[in-house]
Amino acid sequence: MAVVSSGGEAITKAVAPGSSKGLEVIKQEISFEGESIGTAPVAMRFDAVDENIRSVEQRINAGELDARQKIAEEATTMGMVIAGISLAGILGPGLVIYIATSRITVIPISRIISSLDEGAKQVASASTEVSLSSQPLAVGASEQAASVAQTSSTMDNISEMTRQNAKSAGEANEVMPEAKVLMGRGQESMGRLSEAIGQVQTSADETAKIVETIDEIASQTICWPSTLRRSICGVWFEIS
Repeated sequence: MAVVSSGGEAITKAVAPGSSKGLEVIKQEISFEGESIGTAPVAMRFDAVDENIRSVEQRINAGELDARQKIAEEATTMGMVIAGISLAGILGPGLVIYIATSRITVIPISRIISSLDEGAKQVASASTEVSLSSQPLAVGASEQAASVAQTSSTMDNISEMTRQNAKSAGEANEVMPEAKVLMGRGQESMGRLSEAIGQVQTSADETAKIVETIDEIASQTICWPSTLRRSICGVWFEIS
């Protein structure tokens, strides 16, 4: 433990436990809102300053530097010490404020993080439910894709049949003139057949009249013997 005086102000320095060699701690008293709240340890490397001083002393003893250089280097060293003390005075309150504010902010932040964690869990659960519900949709989409494929195949077949029908229609259009000629000839033949049927009907009517006449003659011929016998019998009866 050593005490270094600078401008009438005493600063306590000590090697921090577990620190590297030459790493020393300045304990600076800290006040907050006019009230002392303790000391803040600030680490500084005084070994570099001591080593620099020893080097200057050796060089003075060796005659390499004059007194003016020694004073300048000592002033530089003291300036470094003062700068370190000033840095400790600046950083000390900031460190205390940081600790105080961290206690105020860490707990709400922890609560926010917990809320975010819970929200993330809920989002993960909802994502799982969405994934499970999307599986039937995927199956339905696959079935619809299969139906679309079948419909596409059916449409291809219908298109092929349409092309064949169009081809057949074209061939039919080519054959239509000949068919019209044949139909005209058929109509002429039908007219002739109708005339022949009319003539046959006329001949049949005439034949029927002839047959009717023959029937009448036959009936009369059949009745003649009876009439003749009755006539003969009547004459004989009269004679008797």
